[in-house]
Amino acid sequence: MSSPNPRGNGAPSQGLSSSAQEAMHEEEALGKAYDARLLARLWEYVAPYRAQIVLTLVLVVPLFAFEAAPAWIIKTGLDQVAGVSAQESGEGLARIRGILVAPEGFSPFLWLGGLYLAVMAMNAVLQFAYMLLMARTGQFAMRDLRRRVFGHIQTLHLGFFDHYPVGRLVTRATNDVENVAEMFSAGIVAGLTDILIPAPLPEAVADRVRAHARAAFTALGCSGLARVDFFYRESSGEIHLNELNTLPGFTPLSAYPKMIEAAGVSYSAML
Repeated sequence: MSSPNPRGNGAPSQGLSSSAQEAMHEEEALGKAYDARLLARLWEYVAPYRAQIVLTLVLVVPLFAFEAAPAWIIKTGLDQVAGVSAQESGEGLARIRGILVAPEGFSPFLWLGGLYLAVMAMNAVLQFAYMLLMARTGQFAMRDLRRRVFGHIQTLHLGFFDHYPVGRLVTRATNDVENVAEMFSAGIVAGLTDILIPAPLPEAVADRVRAHARAAFTALGCSGLARVDFFYRESSGEIHLNELNTLPGFTPLSAYPKMIEAAGVSYSAML
């Protein structure tokens, strides 16, 4: 029959000090690490590459336009071919409708198809440039951070390695830094330009959206979890189902964890 080890090896006992308990639950605390304080510390390594970040932000505007253009081309173009009068929501869109008119002697359907393919190709090029720029910026910044971390480890006294778990130290110096780099690649700028969570909707509209989400979830026979996306037309009050994502992203920057956190559940508790 063994007794509890006062040095903390083996099964934990009720006599563990508060500092030992905090060390045991360090992994859970790391789930809350995405906060403004740590981002401010991270800025020291990102600041030398702020020109790339600004360029990435600039690319967001044409990316939004090219992502919305295909649906607008198909909808407005087909309405125009069918002779359906379309009411544009802005003067800018009304002015560029002329590009949808096929040249003389050219099939309108082939013209719309060509415009669609051209827009999709330009969107793919911009998406590639956007992701490449973010990935390179993240890798450069994390290279500097990794050098700083390894340099600090080299200055530590040998006695430090006697009581600090080596596996955890290696994880902090390698995997954790790489996870931050992946955060850049997944869209650090998207976190700055993302939608507001929760959406600034009237409570009555929010209740309708939640009811539609439950109805869509049930109608499709879903179970577990899902993220249901909607479009809301403020002028008419219409709510349109966009998609139901049964495997949403789970990074700290993803929409699903942000929505869960807005509902009062922390990122670590969700995981």
